[in-house]
Amino acid sequence: MTANRLKQSLSFNFPKMDRESAWLLTYISLFTSLLAFFILSMNLVTLEQNSEKRHFQKIQMQLFKQTLAVKKRLQLDWLQVENTVSKGIRLTLQTQDSADELFPSGSDKLAPAWQNRIIDLSVLLDQLQLEPFSQRQDQQIQTMTRGAKQLQLQLLIEGHTDAQPMKSARFPSNWELSTARAMTIQELLEQKLQLPAKTFAIAGLGSFRPKNDIMNYADNRRIEIYIQLNMSRKHHPHDTP
Repeated sequence: MTANRLKQSLSFNFPKMDRESAWLLTYISLFTSLLAFFILSMNLVTLEQNSEKRHFQKIQMQLFKQTLAVKKRLQLDWLQVENTVSKGIRLTLQTQDSADELFPSGSDKLAPAWQNRIIDLSVLLDQLQLEPFSQRQDQQIQTMTRGAKQLQLQLLIEGHTDAQPMKSARFPSNWELSTARAMTIQELLEQKLQLPAKTFAIAGLGSFRPKNDIMNYADNRRIEIYIQLNMSRKHHPHDTP
């Protein structure tokens, strides 16, 4: 009797175990498929982002080489050109010595010797054809991203001061003085270049980013201009602010 009951119990439990095993196997297969799909999707997104990044860096390198070529053709030895990668193409207006200073100490008035150099700088920027350049590249970016992103051009002008404390009725600190110096260059360039006003931006950094030794006052009273090509997500009318 005991043997028969055991046999019945075994014959009853085996199908139950088979159903549980089949359900568990189906669940594992489904979970594995979903996980594989998720990993594949993440890899595709990463590859797309890397492709966009490489294309953007290629555009910036193209602009950098073009800037170097125009600088050489115009023989602007006082202009330093660098590709900062993260911040854009940096143009530094270099002084050779204290007699070649860009701004007198405590002043935002451009030294007379630099008036013609700023005109030459505007010629360089004009020959780069920045607006048509960015528009052409923007078309490529939008094609690559299916219209989801756009390329924006900006000329960021940064003013710098030396470390001597500044306090006057017009300039309470070096912050205001450095900002005024950036604005001086911005106004001169805006007069020469046929670029939209929104293209320009200014920043005053005071004495907190000296170029060389802190005692080299003339060298630190400088202007740095960044040609920035920023790739950003394109906003649609239905996007919430």
